[in-house]
Amino acid sequence: MNLQDAQTLHDFSRRLGSTPRRLLIAAARMTDQSDPDVAGSLRRIRASGIQRNLLADQCARQLLTPVDSYARDSLGTAILALWQGSGQTD
Repeated sequence: MNLQDAQTLHDFSRRLGSTPRRLLIAAARMTDQSDPDVAGSLRRIRASGIQRNLLADQCARQLLTPVDSYARDSLGTAILALWQGSGQTD
């Protein structure tokens, strides 16, 4: 993830009232779904707020470690689906 990607992720998570880590966790969960529920994922992200959650932080640290390209591709696709489902145009 380059600096611009990180900034975009940060900005998007703030628009949703959440954190970048929670957004990454939601996107990672979507990669396991054959037909992801984008609207439901967005509701859960918005409802989770920005409270500190140690278990979520631990999971996110694992997501931030290097992974094979197929996992990054799936995660990127899930994040894009969340972005498009949220009605963002930029």
